[in-house]
Amino acid sequence: MSLKTVETTRSVLLKWTTKLKLTKDEEWLKCATDVLRMVRALQLESCMELAGKSILDWKDPKSLKPKKVVEMNEEKWNSLMAEHEAKLPGDDEEAKRVSVKVHRQLRTILHSTLALTVGKKHQHLTSGREDPVYLWARLRVGIEGPRLFLRMKLQKKLNRQTLDDYKGDFGKLAAAIEETADALTGLGKTIDEEDRIVSLMMALPEEEYGPTL
Repeated sequence: MSLKTVETTRSVLLKWTTKLKLTKDEEWLKCATDVLRMVRALQLESCMELAGKSILDWKDPKSLKPKKVVEMNEEKWNSLMAEHEAKLPGDDEEAKRVSVKVHRQLRTILHSTLALTVGKKHQHLTSGREDPVYLWARLRVGIEGPRLFLRMKLQKKLNRQTLDDYKGDFGKLAAAIEETADALTGLGKTIDEEDRIVSLMMALPEEEYGPTL
């Protein structure tokens, strides 16, 4: 990505802030999924990484651990950031310099964008290092809470959702079940395809779909 495209990316991200809003805990899963899609669509995955590890991919056991990122001291942070920037593309010294400059600008813009989406309830989580990886780690630690408690909340949500919760929209119900199952998988509780289908079938009204169950 060149310097010329930085402003274009900034404009696109600002438009995204009108769609991405995090005002209460219940919106976290949807917000996290939307941010992941936004980052992939704009090819900004590297801006959500540190030393080649992502803070977004909760299904990958090798991904960055939010708590460790938040507790990281300045020396460790700078060391991992230097390692990360050393792997950025660039055939010669000048190309590498430009690549690092663009990357830093994009990280700054992405951090500002994410901070703008956070409502008053979670505003205190936006303090600290002005970096998207650090900010996202703080949000995950502050909102997801203790791992076991979050797993319990997600498991209840997976088993108690109904078609009525989505005003009869089967597509939204199916998407919500997929998001919840993915989140549980990321926390170490693998939800396989059969379990997902069972959860979906259980969410359908028995008076309408009973004969097919």
